[in-house]
Formats: sequence, structure tokens, C-alpha cells
Amino acid sequence: MPHWIQVLPAFALASLILAALPGPATALFLQRSVRDGRAAGLAAVVGNEIGIFGWTVAGGAGLSALLVANRVLNVGIHLLGALVLIWLGIQAWRSTRGDRGTRADDAFGAALTGALPGGRTRPPRSGRRWCPSRPIRRRRSSG
Repeated sequence: MPHWIQVLPAFALASLILAALPGPATALFLQRSVRDGRAAGLAAVVGNEIGIFGWTVAGGAGLSALLVANRVLNVGIHLLGALVLIWLGIQAWRSTRGDRGTRADDAFGAALTGALPGGRTRPPRSGRRWCPSRPIRRRRSSG
């Protein structure tokens, strides 16, 4: 009996479990839906799927093989990705200074945000509530 037949059931079970686990796309969809409504959440899903489709087409067109064969191009793509992440981080940091709107405040921006690597353009406003490393301080009731 070939080895792959013996390994296939365990691989299928592990794949099923991993496919059922929520990931960053689910977190993005839930965050956009709760904060901005159903339309923005669905737009984030559409943007995420457009991004996945783009990466799939690029991989199918041979980009993966080209990156493996050409070390300079591989490093260049990594540096470009790092610059995009730095840009998104600066944009998120700057957007917390005031209540200025960003492109992600409308449905088109939500779709664009879902398609970009890194997903979000600004941090949640109530982050302190969900951070377990900081104690929750309760106000004392006067009485």
C-alpha cells in the first residue's frame, strides 16, 4: 500500500480542523460588521476575496517559481511588503490622533482594506477594555 494512502486520513482530518478555525479574515469581517454595519462587513469580505484571488492568479501564473529562482526579486518583494506594512502602521498611528476619517470609513474603503496585506488601517478605539495585561479599574460608587 502506498504511503500517501496511509497518511491521507490524518491529513484530511487536520485540514478539516484547520479550515474550520477562524483566522484574520474572520476577525476583519466581524470587526467591520460590528463597527460599521453589515454593508461594510460584506465589503471587507469582498475585498478579502479579491486579494486572495489576486494572489492565487499570481501564483498560478508562475510568480512563486520566479521568486524561488530569483533571489534578488524575492528580497525585493519582501522589502516592498515591509514598506507597505510600515506605511499601514504609520497611517494607523496618525489616525488615532484625531477623529479624522480614513478611506476605510466607507464600504469601498472596507473592501480595499480587506484586499490589502495587513487588513486594518486603524486600531480599535476601545483596545484597553480587551487587553488582559492591564487591570480593569472600576469606579467607586459614592454611597
